Amino acid sequence: MTDTIHAQLAVRHENISDSGTTTVGKFAVGWDVADWLLLRGSTQTAFRAPNLVQVNQAQVARFGSRIDAVYKYITENNTTTASGMDKDSKYTIQRFAMGAEDLQAEESTNSSIGFVIQPTQLEGLTITYDAWKIEKDKTIGLFGRDNNTVLDLAMLIENGTNNCDSFTGNSAVLRDTDELDDGVLALFATAGICPQQQSIFGDTIDLSEIWKLPEVNDWDGEHRLEKERSTLGFYYSGHPLDEFNSFFKYLKL
Repeated sequence: MTDTIHAQLAVRHENISDSGTTTVGKFAVGWDVADWLLLRGSTQTAFRAPNLVQVNQAQVARFGSRIDAVYKYITENNTTTASGMDKDSKYTIQRFAMGAEDLQAEESTNSSIGFVIQPTQLEGLTITYDAWKIEKDKTIGLFGRDNNTVLDLAMLIENGTNNCDSFTGNSAVLRDTDELDDGVLALFATAGICPQQQSIFGDTIDLSEIWKLPEVNDWDGEHRLEKERSTLGFYYSGHPLDEFNSFFKYLKL
């Protein structure tokens, strides 16, 4: 462009049968501020189509020990005497992954700015510094076992204890529901989230039966007032002398 300013421009058009067409480019510029100082910067767009394995891979299983974020959460937030979970919340988790025909190509924008210093007093010394920024969209990758349990926990916390008989959390996470005994259910209740209901065997838990309250008779008036007094320190729904109101009125008391 000038004796001290240099620029580069590149454009590429791609036509991929499985992912469509796109046009990407790059622009870079450098400025020789002095004999010993160069300022430089660049920006470019990129496009990466999913490969054959990512699209057509048959199911692959992997085993490994991972910390289950949900069980770790209910264990760390336990304020009861209930137990039943491993304290480290680490379990053997099996991951299933397979190709996806509907994957879209990754897109990104990369930019950088920096400088190059070559001191004239120190021959052979070069100092460079560049700051990079990369923004990606439609990233292709495996979400992972750890991330899936964290997402499951986030969905459970957001839901709280609403609709526990139908809420399932992250549908990609299945657990052995045989572990949901009374102690573990107490941990979920204390943490304020619904128990994970999706079973690795394909069934679900009927929480309406597990958490069904026993049928009891209503307290009579005297017993209710006694409990109010012992709990609240005062009578709320009435007074033990209410049954004598007509007598007090007769006496004009």
